[in-house]
Amino acid sequence: MVTREQIEAALDLEKNNPYQTKGIDHEARVIALLRERIPYKECASIISGAEHNIVYLCGVYKATLYLTEEDLVILADCNCFIHEDEDCITLFV
Repeated sequence: MVTREQIEAALDLEKNNPYQTKGIDHEARVIALLRERIPYKECASIISGAEHNIVYLCGVYKATLYLTEEDLVILADCNCFIHEDEDCITLFV
């Protein structure tokens, strides 16, 4: 379990260098990680919405209950961030 502050720090795009790992399918990796960690009964739909180049994922509150610090490194590397208005983990695609 991690705190909201840990998620915010890890997913701060201004401080982190996303896409450090080349050659992987970042979108699939993020969705698979969240589905693996967050039980289906807690978040039936890991993808909550999408726009032109943004995919809205599970809410930050639910994520704090199941993610580890190691997971945050992966999410940051895959270019995730917190969408302030929707209060969810968000992915640039």
